[in-house]
Amino acid sequence: MGSWIFYSWTARQDRSLATRWIFHGLGLAAGMAFLLRGCSLAIVALLHLGYGDPLPLSEVLGYQGSYDFFSPLLLGMLLIGIYAWSLNWSVRQGLMRLEVLRLTILAIVGAVMAGAFWWGLGRLLDNTLKILFSNGGVGVNHQAWFESWALVLSGVCYVLVDWYIRKVSKRDGELVAGPCRGYVLTLIGAGVLTGAIGLAVALYTGVTALLGSAVSDWQLAAQGGLSAFLVGVVLVGIYLPTALRHHLFKESETPQEETTATVIPEQSVDPALALGHEEPQETTIEAILDDLLAARLSRDQAASRLYELMHVDA
Repeated sequence: MGSWIFYSWTARQDRSLATRWIFHGLGLAAGMAFLLRGCSLAIVALLHLGYGDPLPLSEVLGYQGSYDFFSPLLLGMLLIGIYAWSLNWSVRQGLMRLEVLRLTILAIVGAVMAGAFWWGLGRLLDNTLKILFSNGGVGVNHQAWFESWALVLSGVCYVLVDWYIRKVSKRDGELVAGPCRGYVLTLIGAGVLTGAIGLAVALYTGVTALLGSAVSDWQLAAQGGLSAFLVGVVLVGIYLPTALRHHLFKESETPQEETTATVIPEQSVDPALALGHEEPQETTIEAILDDLLAARLSRDQAASRLYELMHVDA
């Protein structure tokens, strides 16, 4: 705790925005992960209570309890508070607008919540496949369902966050392009990675089983890989069209500042003066001054005419 406070205090004048955002953003994401972990454990405890199978108090309280949700909740809130306060210095230093900071924090929170939500959906799908294609008497107990639903419920607010980010992106456009781009590309990357790993596991276990050298419990591994693959496909299917529609795979083009050359109008020179022929001189001081202001006379010519008008030698 003391180290965090000391670091935040000493780094408050740091103006290296990229470095700060990388590490402080990761710290904020870690805090959100701990917070969701605590929420998930609390939901599991409530589901056990509603199912008529309450957990022992020793499993809920204490650092050795399997369902101790107080510790991750407190740690998550502490991390979120510290790193959100640290990131807020970017606004105070004028490095970032407040609207961009808020949406960036919301994008980080939404990405972590999306991870919990889709992970829970994947586990629900895996449980369903185990029931549909049961093998060897391996079933799904209520604990597996509780944990799966707890993940989904703890991250379900991601749907609202996603809707809000899309709304702000349509409204403010280029102002919040960076946070929206990072949010969408992060979820696409997570979907691609999840789908690739799931497909590799499903293919490996399936092919080895066909070749007669199946791994132990290959059906369960194949079902888990298939579930992960389907979740990855859905994620990519949702966010890839958005990325293509808004050209998020291209580098953000910063419009070049148009340098408008300051054109100084040339003073129009009377053709008669240019040829050395002067027009009849004006007979009033006001007329001479008007010609001088209209750039029909130079300063020396106006002075000469004024001297002549007043019959004074220059």
